[in-house]
Amino acid sequence: MNNDNPVDSKNVNFDVRPKKALFVVAHQDDEVFIVSRIRKHLTESDQVFVLWTAVSYQKGEEFKETRLRESKMLMEKLKIPKSRFCFLMYSDGSTHQHIGDIVADLTVKIRTIDPDLIYIPAYEGGHIDHDTAHYCTVEAVHQLGSLAEIYEFPEYSGYATPLGLLPLRMRRYPKTLGTECRTLSDEEYNFVLDCWKIFKSQHFPLNLLIKLSAGKRLTFGVEYTRRLPKYNYQELPPTEKIAYERYLDSSYEDFKLGIQNYLNQARGSKTTQQANLFEK
Repeated sequence: MNNDNPVDSKNVNFDVRPKKALFVVAHQDDEVFIVSRIRKHLTESDQVFVLWTAVSYQKGEEFKETRLRESKMLMEKLKIPKSRFCFLMYSDGSTHQHIGDIVADLTVKIRTIDPDLIYIPAYEGGHIDHDTAHYCTVEAVHQLGSLAEIYEFPEYSGYATPLGLLPLRMRRYPKTLGTECRTLSDEEYNFVLDCWKIFKSQHFPLNLLIKLSAGKRLTFGVEYTRRLPKYNYQELPPTEKIAYERYLDSSYEDFKLGIQNYLNQARGSKTTQQANLFEK
């Protein structure tokens, strides 16, 4: 090989095209936990898509519409057009009972969008809908054979709140498992807080978290993400304890049963080539 002639850097083609980033979350307000990354992609001229799997029906039509409206207001604030966000509308707290349908919906969306990057809630046992959104997205990507890079972000385990508010071994989670930790600038931090102000229906729990962080920006002043590790969904999340077993009327066994029911249906379908992630 002749190395006498140096490469003309002007003629080197770098892949600088805008990326497509898909954010899959469970509930209206979950997107704010990763809004700093959403905004970063937007400032880099990437195409951003947001998808919610669940919506609250338990407190009536007015509350449901309020939650939807709040997320739509955030999309407007971020200047994300209506064609790039979508609500799947499965019932809050029971998405694990609809894994097959959610996987099918996500498969269609991911095939259509063809994202380069996908962000999903961490598998952390915080909320059963979060873990379900996580699993369904990973399953849909595997079924499609998509080359999209998947990143997870914590909604429970990223907090350094005092007083043991969360009865979980979660505060060590980001450091011990190699999560990328990015401290937000003052401007970014204030932007995140402004985004939270949109979600008036959630002000009590969010204000409590901010107060517990004692003004140290521990709650929303840091952005955690990491490349998706290999999980065995027959095992408990790495946080070891399950928050939703204490706060919700659901258990890890319900989550496992939801996956098993999906896999049983997939095995009986001649048209479904499922990934069987549950058994890996």
